[in-house]
Amino acid sequence: MTSPIVVIAQQTMREASRRRTLPALVLFGCGIIVSSAFLSFFQLGVEIKFFKDIAFTVIFMFGTLATLVIVSTQLSGEIESRTIYNVLSKPIQRWELVVGKFVGTIATIALAVAPMVAILVFFIYTDHGGSALEAVKGAYMLWLAFTVLSAVALGIASVATSTVTAALTVLVFVVSYLKGAVTTYLDLISAHPVVAYFGQALYYLLPNFENFNTRTAVVHDELVPWAYLGRTTLYAAALIGLFLYLGTQLFEEREF
Repeated sequence: MTSPIVVIAQQTMREASRRRTLPALVLFGCGIIVSSAFLSFFQLGVEIKFFKDIAFTVIFMFGTLATLVIVSTQLSGEIESRTIYNVLSKPIQRWELVVGKFVGTIATIALAVAPMVAILVFFIYTDHGGSALEAVKGAYMLWLAFTVLSAVALGIASVATSTVTAALTVLVFVVSYLKGAVTTYLDLISAHPVVAYFGQALYYLLPNFENFNTRTAVVHDELVPWAYLGRTTLYAAALIGLFLYLGTQLFEEREF
């Protein structure tokens, strides 16, 4: 018997593929990467470094946007369209619905960025522009960031509308890059212990997406250590577990 999580994940992938937004994003991203490989200023001896930099930037931007589009229209979308009643009427637990949506989302994102990564690896290999393996490692790290972002978005979607989910997820994503500055600012404006505790909680609970950024290393042909990949994978797994747990608990308590 097929697990409900697998069934929900497959349905999530089918729904995402039927939307025109995702295929359009993939085609546009692939087009930018391919076009950048043939720009004239890439004939100066450092062309492959520029190409890799642009390719990783495109993968990061389009992967992030695709993650937001998919997650914000999945769980929240079903609640707003009231199809959630039909789903929950079946022999399925609410936590299985959340986890299934997560699995389907990250699988869809992997398939969406795979063509862009394939183009990147192809040009690196044909132009002898460094290690294709390191490029794959860098792409894997970006995918880890997308999985964490998906977990954050699903945690928010369990109690919020699709619009609020998208807005708050973007806010968390931006603040996660600025949390050092935010906590420093909080320390400056107030010496109250509550403010200090809030700043510490903000610093440690928000994901540090910069940990997944290995673009500079790959662009400059530096090695991304396997040990670092392992530690970052465990870090991502811990964050995913935390936000999915919070999301499932909130969704269990939600009334429809």
